[in-house]
Amino acid sequence: MKYRPTIRTVALGIITIGITAAMSLSGCGNQSRSSNDQSAIEETGSPQQTDQEQKVLDQRRTKSDEFLTFEANLTESEETSEQPTGAKGTATFSLHSDSIHIKGKFSGLNSAYKKSAIHKVLESEKVTSLTPTIGNTKKSGTWEGSYHLTEDEISALKSDSLYISVYSEAYESSAIKGQIRAVDSTNTAADSTEQ
Repeated sequence: MKYRPTIRTVALGIITIGITAAMSLSGCGNQSRSSNDQSAIEETGSPQQTDQEQKVLDQRRTKSDEFLTFEANLTESEETSEQPTGAKGTATFSLHSDSIHIKGKFSGLNSAYKKSAIHKVLESEKVTSLTPTIGNTKKSGTWEGSYHLTEDEISALKSDSLYISVYSEAYESSAIKGQIRAVDSTNTAADSTEQ
């Protein structure tokens, strides 16, 4: 017996072809678009974008512009120069909007860790106290955490006007310290300390 399509089968076939063609032309269901194609569309801001879509894109650009990286290499301070201890440290900072994230470590203190903080250059005004994880000997530690900054402190950070200090029981005025400086976002502080 020979197959004969019914009107219903033909109509369903035509509708299916029509929907498939419409989806292909509008881009619906096409998940193979590369992220480069998408970002090119986002960057150019096609005329079909709504105001809401444009606001989201602008916010993304602003947030990515605010991501800045800084680093500090901590060395012995003037107070320890007469009796060098070999203490050292590094820290990498990333600024996200109004908070700074720190990741770093220090080692080689000649006495137990007492505290650490970020200060303004020349003013010695404490910006924020840091809370590291201290090693077993209490002469080394690691930082990893985020801290809120005011607009004034962010301005000082961006102008390389902040420094980080580590204090020990023997050197209450600073065992090691280092100026926080802006770096290329692809660089990080050298990993030169031991736990």
